[in-house]
Amino acid sequence: MEWGLSWSASATQWPTFLLIAICALLWALKHHARKLEIAPSEPVLLPSAIPTLGHLLGILISGSGYYVSLFRKTGQQLQAATLSLFGHKVYVIFSPSLAQAALRNRDLSFEPFVVLASQALANLEGRNLKLLKDGTLSRAFFHTLPGVLSAEPLGRMAATGLLSMTGEISELCHQIDLSVNNQVEIPDLFGFVKKTMTLAITDALYGLKDNVFRDDKTLIDSLWKFDETLPYLASGILPWLFAPRGNRARIRIQTALGEYFRQHKTEQDFSPQTADVILLRHRVFRGLGFDDLEIGRMELTMVFAGTNNSVPLVFWIIANVLSRPGVLDRLRAEVQSIVDIVPAVEDQQQVRMGDIRGRPPPPRRQANVRASLLTDEALCPYLAAIQREALRLCNTTTGFRHAMRDTTLPDGTFLRAGSTVHIPTSVSHRLPEVWGPADPSEFEPARWLKTSGAPGLIKAPAAYFPFGGGKHLCPGRGFAYAENAGLLVTLALGFTISGLVPETLPPCPMANLIGEGVPKPRQKVGVRIMRREGWEDVDWNLMW
Repeated sequence: MEWGLSWSASATQWPTFLLIAICALLWALKHHARKLEIAPSEPVLLPSAIPTLGHLLGILISGSGYYVSLFRKTGQQLQAATLSLFGHKVYVIFSPSLAQAALRNRDLSFEPFVVLASQALANLEGRNLKLLKDGTLSRAFFHTLPGVLSAEPLGRMAATGLLSMTGEISELCHQIDLSVNNQVEIPDLFGFVKKTMTLAITDALYGLKDNVFRDDKTLIDSLWKFDETLPYLASGILPWLFAPRGNRARIRIQTALGEYFRQHKTEQDFSPQTADVILLRHRVFRGLGFDDLEIGRMELTMVFAGTNNSVPLVFWIIANVLSRPGVLDRLRAEVQSIVDIVPAVEDQQQVRMGDIRGRPPPPRRQANVRASLLTDEALCPYLAAIQREALRLCNTTTGFRHAMRDTTLPDGTFLRAGSTVHIPTSVSHRLPEVWGPADPSEFEPARWLKTSGAPGLIKAPAAYFPFGGGKHLCPGRGFAYAENAGLLVTLALGFTISGLVPETLPPCPMANLIGEGVPKPRQKVGVRIMRREGWEDVDWNLMW
């Protein structure tokens, strides 16, 4: 299957993009966008096909795919390049080694973009915006956040999330068992993944009993409506006019989260399942004088960060594995012996009722799916390879850095203070010299496995950095892998899913540069799901 570049801007986003482009053009005309002066040691300046607006339009239309196009047009030889956006320098780093050096360099800061993103997401204002901009919030979390995102608290979160998924899988089995032909039509596979994973992630954060997204599941729709309209909202320009549905969705979620914190004034009010990171945020925000609604506004950033990339990734993993019989068979062979099958605890009501002909129900089995074993790369190298390959192919995020001062990278590349640095994974993750001999545009987990010596995974090359780098590595990546592995293995072993073939599976598009790392499918994928032969009597228990 060809994973070609696609336009990242949907039709519904064009009013916002057009508005941004018009404002940028007016600004350029007013200030007479100047020709940049480039020092010999700076990356070469790439001209744009359309003066002044060319690069901006390319980024808005193609997202991170624009950088792939630029790299190919220059013969795939450039280490880095300079783009002029109305007189402002944007350095784009193509070389994996330079990308790693830039991600580790302390003079290239991510903090200004954290402020911009939080402001756009939460729509902050007044004193709270000042606390964000002056660094008070980041300093309050700096020394305490690593502790609540270490292995033990993340393991507890994973256990709660997997328990949540157990309930969703049980409901799916119930629907299949009650159907006339023992199968269920799912018209939108991503819709199924969205509901299952959004509940699992928010349950892991707030606990099953206190989760506002479980109490009112229409909030899940609101969350993804907010996500869909983020390009409108990110501009900050009249969101009530240009993104009324997204703005209403944001307000609705923030109000619900504010009510959650109104009911949880002290730590004793929280459920025992509440994640340590939520308790920490509660302490910090209360300590800084945030009221309930203000905490709810900030809390949206936490929910968004936990779902907006991880949920689409689960879809692409499931779709690519289940549409490829060879990959699916190899995965099943690896994990089947790790899943523990035991006699199920008898349901006394079922024993008493029997079936409609008066016969007792057949004995059932229980499959215990332990994510702590599945995520052990020594035990399940092929499963780990699947996760890595999906991240390589589908995570086309672009890392942003601001040059706080003049900076020289190890190869002598000079970056001027005040400039912006873009580090696109879309280029590094598709370099033929790194990812061959298999086609880099193809989903091929075996590229991650050793071909000689002891079996296992190869060391991830420098060209692979889906989680960022330096001190800004994604802290929840282990938790996300546990959830992904649990759901994938359950579906692979216990069910037969038809309707997925590589030829009809839509390609994963390139991410936009406005809050997207793993893009969502641009069209619905319908499937039919039934219990797998030989596994019809199995109840599923996902656990850490």
